[in-house]
Amino acid sequence: MSRQADCITLYQMFILPEYQDRGIGEKVKMLIIEEASKVKLPIRFHVLNVNNRAFAFYQRLGFKGTGENNSHILMERLSLSIYFRCIFQAPPNQRGDRMMRKIFLLMAAILLLGTVVSSSCTKDEPVHFGIYLADTGELVLSDHDIKAYRQTSSTIDTIGLTKRGIERWNTFQKYTGIPKLDKTLFGRDYVVKLEGEEMYRGKFYSGVSSASYAGVTILDSLFKLDNTHDTINIQFGYAAIFDPTIQDPRDNPAIISFFEKRGLLK
Repeated sequence: MSRQADCITLYQMFILPEYQDRGIGEKVKMLIIEEASKVKLPIRFHVLNVNNRAFAFYQRLGFKGTGENNSHILMERLSLSIYFRCIFQAPPNQRGDRMMRKIFLLMAAILLLGTVVSSSCTKDEPVHFGIYLADTGELVLSDHDIKAYRQTSSTIDTIGLTKRGIERWNTFQKYTGIPKLDKTLFGRDYVVKLEGEEMYRGKFYSGVSSASYAGVTILDSLFKLDNTHDTINIQFGYAAIFDPTIQDPRDNPAIISFFEKRGLLK
């Protein structure tokens, strides 16, 4: 969140799945709305135009769409004299001075509960597409680490990584010399999110495994990458009998459209 002379701009916040649907995000937004009302400034931010759930959530809080481009809707809430019952209480003459501190205190509490705000996600570099560890919520790769998304076959997609993406991937490979399973990503579950909304889940796997897996896997999870080997493969149904009745979650139109509009779909 940042406050300019003419508006308050909101940026992204991510909450782990196990802490979602508890009203945490709404409480934060209501505190920000109250602060905006005190200083008589509108609140503005962008939401993905295919994220119907988020759009409905913000409409419920009084936001309206005021503009749109190929991928996002500009949301705005004008300053109104509306009072909210929040989880904090303070004397009227102190509310204006203490509101910003209350917001930051609440955000700190959420972080302790498991809210993930990526260190690489600043106001100049928000995470739109991300692959996160399901158990910790830690960001493994973001759209800023990807230089190409290739649909190479009906079962395998390939993601080409930037130099930073390679470095980020290798931080999760904590072995030296020969790979050791417990010091890699192998076997860990992941979550793919677009604009903070979960798209699908899968598992980090490897081509050396003899066990089948019917879901989506990211292969090569045992090995470090370099400038020569800079891709990872996403496969639907590893060593499993293909069931045509099961929808491939990688074909989600929102994901395909996201990479296509950024010129990364090959």
